[in-house]
Amino acid sequence: MKLKQFARVLGSAVFGLAAAASVQAADVSFSGIYNTGLYYLNPSHGDDSFKLAGVGETPVDSSLHLHAKENLGDGRYIGVHLGITFSGDTGSLTSPGVLFDGSRILFGNENIEFSIGRFGGFTVAETPYSAYTRLQANLTMSQLTGIAPANITHRTMRPSNAVAFSTRPETGFFLQGYYTNGDSDAAGDEETLYDWSDRVHAGQLAFGWVGQRLRLGAIYTWEMPGDSLNVAGARNARHDDTNAVHLVANYNFGGPSASAVLFFGKDVWRLGAAPDLPAMVGVGNTAAGQNAVRQSSDGLDVQALILTGAYPMGRHRISTSLGYMQAQWEGVENPDGADDGAMWQAGLVYNYYFSKKTSLYAATSYADGNRLFEKLPRYNQIMATAGLCVRF
Repeated sequence: MKLKQFARVLGSAVFGLAAAASVQAADVSFSGIYNTGLYYLNPSHGDDSFKLAGVGETPVDSSLHLHAKENLGDGRYIGVHLGITFSGDTGSLTSPGVLFDGSRILFGNENIEFSIGRFGGFTVAETPYSAYTRLQANLTMSQLTGIAPANITHRTMRPSNAVAFSTRPETGFFLQGYYTNGDSDAAGDEETLYDWSDRVHAGQLAFGWVGQRLRLGAIYTWEMPGDSLNVAGARNARHDDTNAVHLVANYNFGGPSASAVLFFGKDVWRLGAAPDLPAMVGVGNTAAGQNAVRQSSDGLDVQALILTGAYPMGRHRISTSLGYMQAQWEGVENPDGADDGAMWQAGLVYNYYFSKKTSLYAATSYADGNRLFEKLPRYNQIMATAGLCVRF
């Protein structure tokens, strides 16, 4: 039985268990986040925009979550989680065509938890096993471009066919593992061309230490890249697998805190959420960039440093970010484009808390890229946003 089919069968069984248990003694809870605001973007290579904030344009997307957990005794439990992520202003789903973009079956005990279903990996926010959150790697608590380390995160979407485990103690040593073969590749030709699955296999391993003030950890990512640029009748070069490491350190000074993320990636075939690697390779010639990517087994080598800090003052909280990224294209030479580049980004976030669950926010960022990155709007822009966030 395929993993996806198994997940559906097991999901139905556990959902039935949760429903029945809710009548008896299950722990059932409902939570969510609602963000509403205005968003302004001024890219160096594109038109300005000023609008109601959409998906990815608030510090965290709005979401609704249903949790059900049944105690099996001796510290053991089984449960289910269903989550919907969307834009509070436009109503758009974060994952179009998918109602529950977060859906998982979970079981475990006081020491370890396992999950199967649809959920994100370790380097994104607002997911059950985010090592970035566990290590407080991004103190801006923001997904906004130019502020969050989105340029070095892995699989910002939530893929299906995912399995994961995580040790549960909140302090001390922790270990986490994650694997997914994603959703079917749109090209659907990889199994024929390469005698390999036509799905995008990916895995992550995270470990570290969480202390009273100091947090240290490392996250390793492996991904089998998809061949999204296949041309009918043409056999593309088999892309080398992506391998990347995040080294994270956080220190709390008793109020103010600081974090650093050092990233090393080899054969990185995606950066963040936008599929614009061909444009980066081609700079002003996307067709030339696509051809270079098609013929290349080697990809983009990336190094980055992201620094974030936070300073709470009563009801006020100010956080900042500063990032530097450089990259080298190691694939087929493209005479129309640069083969290396660098990018700086900086951001500022302000929160005013009416209560622990309700706050006003305002944020701004600036990004500037050169050579390999000079024509990409998301690496050359000014962003500003402000709005209201309610958690319940």
